[in-house]
Amino acid sequence: MCGIIGWIGTGAPFNNKNFDSALQDLKHRGPNHRDFVVFDNKVFLGHSRLSIIDLDSRSNQPMKSNCGRYWIVYNGECFNYSALREELSKQGVVFQTSSDTEVLLQGLILEGESFIERVNGFFAFGFYDTVTEEILLGRDRLGIKPLYIYQSGDGLWAGPATLGVAAGAAPRAGANLAGARRAPSPL
Repeated sequence: MCGIIGWIGTGAPFNNKNFDSALQDLKHRGPNHRDFVVFDNKVFLGHSRLSIIDLDSRSNQPMKSNCGRYWIVYNGECFNYSALREELSKQGVVFQTSSDTEVLLQGLILEGESFIERVNGFFAFGFYDTVTEEILLGRDRLGIKPLYIYQSGDGLWAGPATLGVAAGAAPRAGANLAGARRAPSPL
């Protein structure tokens, strides 16, 4: 069980000590690696990793695409990632890892949001495009890996249920903020 957390700001620059503290609150969800990336002090993506698939450090997160434009934080398991990987490889995708995270990353780059409908598993993720500055937040169809979203006065927090402690208020599912979207549930 990994942990993901994100913050998307709407105004004044964010104090990354708050984000680092929130990420530390997830250490019980993944003892193998913890890290975060910051984009223009407005978008933070963090991950606490429990290594299960591809134990190599090359699969640590946040994970970026080969070109550096796209980033992902992901928690869960994609049961059909081998088949999806094979399909993407036939379309010319070159993989650097053997992780299901990279399969999701590459699938979203190639096919966009519709790729999520092909993923069989339980998961929550944040996918960021540094050029368009768009973020896609998604979760599995049944919410087995829930993704809570909380809108504060200066931005949007996204992460697991423990997020409310980090954000300083109880989270509520379904809050939206300009520039942030949730993947639609195919149910």
